Order: sequence, then C-alpha cells, then structure tokens
Amino acid sequence: MRNLIIFFLLSSSYSFSQEDRSNLFGFRLSTSFVFFDVEDTTFSNKVMSLNPQVLSFPGGLGNFYHLNGRAYGINVEEVEKYHKGSKPKIAKTLNKISSNKGHEKNYIYDFIVLVKKTNAKVIFNINILNEAPQDYLKALKLFSENNIDLVGVELGGELSNSVYKHIIDEKKYIELAKKCAIKVRKEFPNLKISVVAAPVNVLKRHDNWNNALAKETFYDAIVVHSYAKVTKGKSRFGQMTNETSEGGNKKDAFDLYKQRTLNYFKYSYPKNIEEYNIAFQDKPIWITEWNLQMSKITANTLFQGIFAANYLLELCTNPKLQTIELTTFHNFAGRTLSGSMLLKKENKTYVLSTYLPMKMMSVLFSDSRLVGSKQIIAKECFAYQFTDKETSKQLIYFINWSDKSVMHTMKKSKKDDWIKTEYFADELYSTTMDEKNTFQFLTQKIKYVSEINLKPYSITLLQIDE
Repeated sequence: MRNLIIFFLLSSSYSFSQEDRSNLFGFRLSTSFVFFDVEDTTFSNKVMSLNPQVLSFPGGLGNFYHLNGRAYGINVEEVEKYHKGSKPKIAKTLNKISSNKGHEKNYIYDFIVLVKKTNAKVIFNINILNEAPQDYLKALKLFSENNIDLVGVELGGELSNSVYKHIIDEKKYIELAKKCAIKVRKEFPNLKISVVAAPVNVLKRHDNWNNALAKETFYDAIVVHSYAKVTKGKSRFGQMTNETSEGGNKKDAFDLYKQRTLNYFKYSYPKNIEEYNIAFQDKPIWITEWNLQMSKITANTLFQGIFAANYLLELCTNPKLQTIELTTFHNFAGRTLSGSMLLKKENKTYVLSTYLPMKMMSVLFSDSRLVGSKQIIAKECFAYQFTDKETSKQLIYFINWSDKSVMHTMKKSKKDDWIKTEYFADELYSTTMDEKNTFQFLTQKIKYVSEINLKPYSITLLQIDE
C-alpha cells in the first residue's frame, strides 16, 4: 500500500497576475479537418466543451497553405522545393486522404464554422514564401466578414530550421516578413504581427537570425515553439527520432521522466524564456506550438496529461514566464497519439490523455480576473489557487506527481459547497488505450471539509459550487 503523507504547512509560494490570461488557452487545428468533419457533432461538441479561447489555422502547414485550392491548397512540388525534410511525405499523404474523402473546398471554411460555434479568437498563419498578397489578405477579410476576432498573424512557421536554410536566411526572412507586414498593416492597422524567432544559444546561424530580427521594429511579438524533452535519445523538430530505454522497469523510467519534467518547470523552461527575453528585450512571446516532445514512450499517457495541465498552471503563476502572452497547444485533433487530443482511427474517435485535463483547465481561462498563486504542499505535489477578490470566486488546482496520497489541510472558507473534479490512473505510464490501467475522471459535490485527500498521480480541481 502507498503511504499517506500529511502536510499541514505550505511553503515556497509565489504569485503572478496577468491582465488577461485567456489567450494562453489556445489550440492549433493543424490536421484536424483532414480527419474530422466539422458538421459531425461528436467532433464539434468535443471542441465546444473545452471553450477554447484561441484557435489557430492552418497551423503546421502554414508555410504551404493556399487559399485558392482544395483542402489546405498544398502543392507538393512547392513543399519539395522549400522543405528538405519530412514535410513532402506528409503533404502527399494528407492530400491523398483529403482526395479520397472527397474534400473539395478549402478547409478555411470549415475552420470558420468551428470558430463561430466556439466563439474563439483566431490566429492565422501566413505563407510568406509564395502566397499571393491578395490571397492572404482575402483570408483575413473572411474572418472580418464573419465577425471573428482575429488576434494576430504568424509570418511563417519554423523558417529558421535547417530544412529551409537552402532557400532562406535571416536577411531573406526579414525581407519577406517585412513586405508582408506592410501589406497587412495597410489593411488591418490594429492587427498584431508575430515573427519567427530561432532557438536561442544553440547554433551560430540561429544567433545571427535572432540578432538581426531583434533590431527590427515591424512586429509585435516573437513566435517560439516549446517541446519538453524528457526521454533519452535523438530528437528533431519536436519529435523523438529514436529513444533509449532507461530504468529497470516502466515505473523507474517514468520516475526519471517525472524528475526531468519537474526540473523543466522549475529551471530549464524559465531559463529558456529568460534567454528570449534578453535576446528580444522582453518582447511579448507567443508559444504557438507546445507539448511534450513527440514520443512513442510518453504518447497518450497519464504523464502527458498531467504535464499539459501543469504547463498551463505554471504560465499563470510563474512571474518568470510573464512575457508569454499567448499559447496554442500542438494539435487539437488528428491521427497521432503524441500530438493530438482527439484521434481518428478506423472511423472511430478516441479521446486521448490530454483532453480531459484541458477540460479541467478550461474553467480557469473563462475568467481573466482570477489572481493565481503556487504553493508546494508536499514532495512532488503542488497547489495552484486562483481567486477573484471582487466576487470571492475560487479555483484550486492540485497536481500530485508522486506515487503517494497527500492529505492537504484546507484553509477555512465562507463557502460550504464545493465541486471536486479528479483525473487519475494507476501509473504515470497508463494510457487511455490500455483497458487494464483505466483512467478515472470523477466529479462530485462536497461539503466544506478541513482536509482533502489527493490521490497519487492526479490532477484535482476544487471550485466553489455557485
């Protein structure tokens, strides 16, 4: 049996308040429309139930998107010309699937339908490589004509990566981005423009890119992609290309991954953001892709679900991350276990391990007045409390990474009735596809109690029952 640890005192707390945190709760729809029908309520209701604040289109295919074309308007020959990596193969596959499904219209129209259903704001990724200005301006006008709140645009995606270096460097990128920005500003003077920042302190080529871009003033924010690498092996562009086994068994291995994740949140991620702050003089940061590094080992595990919730909670409470003003999760729906929250396989929809944690997090982002603080209440167990001082509304999230139950002493509240939501499984490596290690998602009303028992490997949300 696991030991019960009781902690009565809170320690190591800090707080941070953002004026508006809603833009932190966003999602890319990258490959969603290839595999899911926006008119299918099974899909659209899943999106709506998360109450997303920001949705991004077309996402990872933005460098090759064309408005005048079916599906994503991808020309495979263009992809082969510009991308010396895996994108040509992916483009061929997606085009074939879209064609076989008879998808003739451009996916931007499906995207608009979904956005109107959710009332989310929008980020649009502009193909600055070869999309005609009149076409990307027409796309922006489509959002305006449909009364959609356009947050901003991304000028290209990951163009500092080595797969593009044969056709673009920092000078060429600035030239293309600046030309696009001028045209966008003329038609949409209040629209925010974001540009591609290169990884900091990695390669001399990246340093040259960032140094040149930092001197420019034509943009409002920099775009960064964040993937936490917790398994050992080789990685490339957010994906583990091979992985090394560690530990004597799965539990030992996931204990190692857990420690790396805790270090990531406490040390390496804040340090990485600080490096961007120095390089770009505290320019606002948009994390338009974030997730665990795509891995066959951690894909669709409870570990990944807890990571997703913990990431967002850190953004809302850690003052070292205050320049991050917008984030969009890797991919809402598609066919990958590691990159999506909904999976379509053999015409069946699977809800993956990150979906329900995001549903728990959606409560937080519906009220921008909540002020948050973090407290360490036990080893590998944290409380994130959010309060609206005007209304006394309270949300308390507990992240228990440990394999032990934690009994937490509650502070007295004037309110008696709470709603408790719990998400947990037997092991960090439990997956939603494994019937032997089932996930639990429990919601119940409780009267005020002086203590709460936090289950091992769990996310717990307490909210006042109003």
